[in-house]
Amino acid sequence: IQFDIMGELNTVSLDFKVEGKMQGKGTASMSDYYYGAKVGNPVIASETNGVGNKTVQYKAYNAADSTYTNTVPTEVGDYTMRVVFAETATYNAVTVTDNFSVIYLPIPSNPYSLQGTKGNNNFYTTAVKLVPAEGYLVATELNGEYKEELIYSSSTYSEEIYFMNIETGAKTDALLISNMLIDTYYPSIADVEEGETYYVDDMEVWVRDANLKTVTLNEEE
Repeated sequence: IQFDIMGELNTVSLDFKVEGKMQGKGTASMSDYYYGAKVGNPVIASETNGVGNKTVQYKAYNAADSTYTNTVPTEVGDYTMRVVFAETATYNAVTVTDNFSVIYLPIPSNPYSLQGTKGNNNFYTTAVKLVPAEGYLVATELNGEYKEELIYSSSTYSEEIYFMNIETGAKTDALLISNMLIDTYYPSIADVEEGETYYVDDMEVWVRDANLKTVTLNEEE
């Protein structure tokens, strides 16, 4: 600093110290991602503190801050991501958060087809092959064995199936299939022999079948 004393110019050196640091700034975002697929990649930036020294942690949404961990969530649910940018020589540490979700893959339209021989009254008379939509595998339980097809040899009145995208590994929630009717057995007839002729006035014959609806004899039920 220069100043004038009685016409004489004088110079004095002073040391200044700035107390405290400036407030840092940062951003962080995490997009939702599908269950079973590759976990999301957060987008993190800070023009003040940089991203070379940061801490990224996660917790369930609305859970206490004490539950933050370094583990990236993989189960279906709602979560919060916290990013702490470390302090620098000029800027204080800064913390930012973002909320995101892990969700089930939507069930595809026309999720499967059924292959088998159709009989009467909505029954299949052969085993039925359930084939998932193109690009998917199917299983009878979440995270079970996903296959190219499921085979049913008996009626299914209520069963949950699950789909997985082959390319991404993303998985759906359950889809309920119901009333898949299958009967591969012919009715059994007791007390008569096939091809025999009986001349009687009255005869009792037993016809047995788990899904028998009617019996027609001489065009009469």
